[in-house]
Amino acid sequence: MKLFFYLGLVVFLISTVSVCNLKAEVSKELLLEYLDFLVSETLDAYNADNYIKFYKYFAPTMDSITTVEYFNVIYRDRYKKTLGYFETKELVPARISLDYDFPVLFYLAKFSKREEVLIAVYFKREEDKYKITDLRFEKTYKFEHYQK
Repeated sequence: MKLFFYLGLVVFLISTVSVCNLKAEVSKELLLEYLDFLVSETLDAYNADNYIKFYKYFAPTMDSITTVEYFNVIYRDRYKKTLGYFETKELVPARISLDYDFPVLFYLAKFSKREEVLIAVYFKREEDKYKITDLRFEKTYKFEHYQK
C-alpha cells in the first residue's frame, strides 16, 4: 500500500513538473517526500547488494561510476564491511537544501555496526526528473552539531 502511495506521488510530481516546468514551485513538501522515497529505495538496494537497483536513480552523468565493480569496491567492500546494513534514517532539517535544481538531503542514520552515520545525498534535476549525483556515508559528531 505504501508503494502505491509513493508511485502515485511520483506520477503526480512528474505530471506537475511537466505541466509547470518545475520552476513553478512544486511544493517543497512534495519534493522532499519524493527525494526521500528515492533515497529509501537506494538504501534498500544497498542492503540487498543489488547494484542495478542501487544505481536506478543516479544521474546519467554518473554512468562512469555506476558499475558493479564500483559498487562492490565502495559500497559492499568498504561501507558495508565498516558500517554494516542500513537500519534507520532521520532527516536533519537544519542541513537540507531544497533548491529546485540541486537539492541536498542529510540524514542521521543507524547501521548494524555503527549507531551514528551521516548520509549526504546530492541531487540534480535532469530533464525534469531528479537524479542522485552523490551519496556519501560519513562519520558524525553528536546529533546536536547537525541541528545548528
